Amino acid sequence: MADCLSAARALCSKGPQPAALLLECTNLSPYKAALQDRLGLPVYDLVDAVLWHARAAGWRARAQAA
Repeated sequence: MADCLSAARALCSKGPQPAALLLECTNLSPYKAALQDRLGLPVYDLVDAVLWHARAAGWRARAQAA
């Protein structure tokens, strides 16, 4: 986690402040919430990106039975 946070902080310190971070590796997904808490930025992962594309293409998840 420390390496991941260090890399994210280094990225945020270069140039303009990013509006959000996209974690492109599924190995980083477990750190998503911690990065969001510590950096104060929205953090998205590959699962979020796949869902965005699926929804844009008209895919709708089935309602879960209660």
